[in-house]
Amino acid sequence: MTMPVNLAFIRHGESEGNAANALSYKGDHTAFDPDFYSRHSSTWRLTTLGIKQAAAASAWLQANGLGRFDRHYTSSYARAIETALLLRIPNAEWYMEHDLRERDRGDMDVLSQEKLHAEYQQHLELRDIQGFYNRPPNGESMADMTVRIKNGLFDTLHRECSDKDVVVTCHGEGIVGARFR
Repeated sequence: MTMPVNLAFIRHGESEGNAANALSYKGDHTAFDPDFYSRHSSTWRLTTLGIKQAAAASAWLQANGLGRFDRHYTSSYARAIETALLLRIPNAEWYMEHDLRERDRGDMDVLSQEKLHAEYQQHLELRDIQGFYNRPPNGESMADMTVRIKNGLFDTLHRECSDKDVVVTCHGEGIVGARFR
């Protein structure tokens, strides 16, 4: 058995977390309010821009003759599921694949840039040195994530989809990890 005939990865559209982080990088940490801190990052929804981006991806797929797939996988995170559904692929039966989830940032998840630099400055410096192998406190490195993707998605694709066209909606680092594998 081999890998799928065609394998398309689509990153989710802009999420609430992406928007909050973009503001935080500019010095505006107001999106990181108590309600935001009380939610796990898996619950972040698409923003209005994210919905438009998913619709644009759908239009691009259609315009390029990629509107039909034999198998459909999505991360279990809300923003990826929303993106998958907004692709409007006819007759799609989406398989939720937990191994496609975002990289686990452990203690460094859901923090404004202000808090991140105040509480984890030493680790941020290590991140720059260790790169691919750096593991956030109680989280996973990119190297860890590539093993998860290989053991979850790629083994399934190899076993079940060697003669199929497959689409996957997930996260940016998940796509980088898949490309690495």
